[in-house]
Amino acid sequence: MHPRARQARGLRRQGRQPPRHRASRHVRRPQGAGFAGVSEPHDDLSNMMSSSGPQMTNGERARQHYERAAELQEQGKLAEALNEAELAVSLAPEDPNVVYLVGSVFYDLERYDEALAVGQRLVRIDPEQSYVHHNLGLTLKALKRYSEAAEQFQEAIRLDPDDADCHNQLADVLDELGQPEEALAECREAIRLEPNDADHHLLLAYILGELERYDEAVEEYRESIHLHDGHVARHNLANDLMRLGRLEESASEYREAIRLEPDSADTYYDLSSALRELGCNEERLTACADAVRLDPTNYDYRYALAWAYEDLERYGESASEYREAARLAPDNWWPRFNLGGVLRKQERYAEAIEEYRESLKLNPDDADTHFNLGLCLSELGRLGEAIAEYREGLRLNPGDEDARDELDALMERFIDCDPDSETGEDE
Repeated sequence: MHPRARQARGLRRQGRQPPRHRASRHVRRPQGAGFAGVSEPHDDLSNMMSSSGPQMTNGERARQHYERAAELQEQGKLAEALNEAELAVSLAPEDPNVVYLVGSVFYDLERYDEALAVGQRLVRIDPEQSYVHHNLGLTLKALKRYSEAAEQFQEAIRLDPDDADCHNQLADVLDELGQPEEALAECREAIRLEPNDADHHLLLAYILGELERYDEAVEEYRESIHLHDGHVARHNLANDLMRLGRLEESASEYREAIRLEPDSADTYYDLSSALRELGCNEERLTACADAVRLDPTNYDYRYALAWAYEDLERYGESASEYREAARLAPDNWWPRFNLGGVLRKQERYAEAIEEYRESLKLNPDDADTHFNLGLCLSELGRLGEAIAEYREGLRLNPGDEDARDELDALMERFIDCDPDSETGEDE
């Protein structure tokens, strides 16, 4: 009899990487921000700074705090930057440049509720500036308030129709809202305005992939990589090549993604999936081990490593990893099921029976588990129990002819052992 060892199901599929690190994207600076030194200061600040006298004016003090805050923000010293920015806004509470900077630092600190309040205040102060709505849209997007974010990006585009990045951001939130066709139109407009921006092609590729238009997605990922090589583009390109069955190309792109970001556990994991399909089990094992090394508490990585060991017939190590996977995901029946299979291959039938029973506690309606449990029971001569498991499996899957033949063979063995039995069931 042959076990129903459906090996290592329950793994997640290759996961797309987000097209950008959305939450960490800096808010755009206002156009013509006087304190940034690119044009004359805002009128309110200019008036404050024009006062003569031996003592520093409020405007001069505000400018000093503003410039210090901007410098600290660039250095990543965000807590200190916020302190300086709030001092500046206390001296120039209606100047959009100063208010903008406070919101920008809140955004970088991921204090999005406070950034939102500042952004809404800035809309009241300077509602006809595109950047005001663009930045408010970014904050709403970070808060996952996508409908409101879309409204702000649309208003920013009304004020500045040629802002390619705003079209790109609008595309992103439309995609989040389940409007992929509208998102594609915004992506294409962003590319029309800025054809050499890798991010625009990256987002277009991502959405095409979601629509399962993988050939087009591959072309856009390659264009993004041509403009600016990056880990996310390489990883997602590899995923879509794998979905197209182009496994050698897929593995090559995963390797390039790892070269660009060697600490990405997900990329090692997805590479292992391509290598599994290619039958490259030694390299696959290495990729799985690297994923576990980088993230040892991830269930998927442990499970994949256990499976790789199993395919290499390294059953002791496989059993150890399946046990760890079961510990990490105690409500998941798959590691228990496959651990039972590994123990059976080692002829450790009593332990295998225990694991199959644990698996059935979590998923009592799986016919294959009943069949495999019955097989192990039969190996220990517990024929009545084995027959009961096969009967339960056939109740769940009555079309399994192989299992029916195996049950008939078990019945014959049982009758040979107990000629007085007519049913083959335990007394």
